[in-house]
Amino acid sequence: MLSIKAAFQKPAPKIPPAKRPEFKAHSVAKSYAEATKQQQNSYIEKFTDTCSRFISNLSSLINLLIALLSTVLNTLIAKGIISP
Repeated sequence: MLSIKAAFQKPAPKIPPAKRPEFKAHSVAKSYAEATKQQQNSYIEKFTDTCSRFISNLSSLINLLIALLSTVLNTLIAKGIISP
């Protein structure tokens, strides 16, 4: 007859050892700046492009408003409503 202790003891499950990732010998740790350099350049390029397009569109809008104002002023001067 088995003892109570022996009846409740289970053999320890066999667990394979954890595999460690292999590191390449030539791998060099990068600083945060080096690791994110490409990402930062991408953000800078997008920001620069967005600013450039904004300035270009703003310039176009201002040029149209100046042309409209010039037309209105020339019409008012021609009708004698305002003097030059």
